[in-house]
Amino acid sequence: MTKKVILGVLAVLLAGAVITYYKLGGFNEPRIEVTMAGPYTIAGRYYEGSVRDKSFGALYDQTEEMIQQGRLHGKMCAIYYSDPEKEKGQIKAFVGALLPDTVVTLPEGLELRRIPPQKVIQGHINAHYTVAPGIYHKVHDYAKANELVISDTTLEIYHTQNQLTIEVPVRTTIQE
Repeated sequence: MTKKVILGVLAVLLAGAVITYYKLGGFNEPRIEVTMAGPYTIAGRYYEGSVRDKSFGALYDQTEEMIQQGRLHGKMCAIYYSDPEKEKGQIKAFVGALLPDTVVTLPEGLELRRIPPQKVIQGHINAHYTVAPGIYHKVHDYAKANELVISDTTLEIYHTQNQLTIEVPVRTTIQE
């Protein structure tokens, strides 16, 4: 009897997890394309350290708060200069807001980064960012299949909580 109850509870929990993943967009496929993107101006803060450090998450919270309060205008975004999977949990990033124009008065403590127009592999997905990491693999698979060499730098643009775009600069094509 106890085994049946445990199996029943596990089945209900598993079903709940699958339904939640579905509602967050976890089964949605990203749209991948090569395009020209930029120029961009981003206001934010640089971070270098562990991806698990609370101060890294706090940068996102502080930026979101400034956007909601109207002290900063634009879409939440982040530039990742390194891959935490390759760097053993360490990351170099710039977290901020993609500005709609370049003439702004910055809140104290923020700096500007500019990204020139460039050829990128752009991935779009309608999914909550917590279930969208697979978009990175799709972009890398696309680059490999099309013999494109891509940068280690990635720009993530959070249009809404459930809509993400990533852009990875294309450096050149692979020479045989």
